Amino acid sequence: MKKDLTYYQGLGYRRRIQLVTEDEGVPFWVATFEELPGCLSDGETRSEAILHLNEAFDEFITAHLEWRKPIPEPDRIVRARGRFRKYWDQKDTSSGPKSKVEMPRTDPLVRT
Repeated sequence: MKKDLTYYQGLGYRRRIQLVTEDEGVPFWVATFEELPGCLSDGETRSEAILHLNEAFDEFITAHLEWRKPIPEPDRIVRARGRFRKYWDQKDTSSGPKSKVEMPRTDPLVRT
C-alpha cells in the first residue's frame, strides 16, 4: 500500500482539544494530535480549531513525505467513547473480527 496523504488521513489519529484562557481572560481553543508532536493549531471556536488542525495535519504529512522524514502512526488500539476498540488488518484473518472497525477522522476526541 502506498503511504500518501490519503493513507495517513485514514489512520484515525487522536486529537486533543483544550479550551485555554489567555492572561487577559480571552478564551481560545488549542487542538493537537497526540501522535504527531509539533502538529497543532488553534481557533476562536472549537470548530475553527479543528478545521485549522486538519489543515495543519495535511501540511505536516505532506512536508514529512517530501522530506522523507518518518511519520508516526497511531496505536492499533484506540480509546473511543469510553470503550477500547481494536483494529485488525483485513489481511490478518487468523484472529479477531473479519472486518475492520472504521472510525471517522474527527473521532475520538479527547477532552481535558
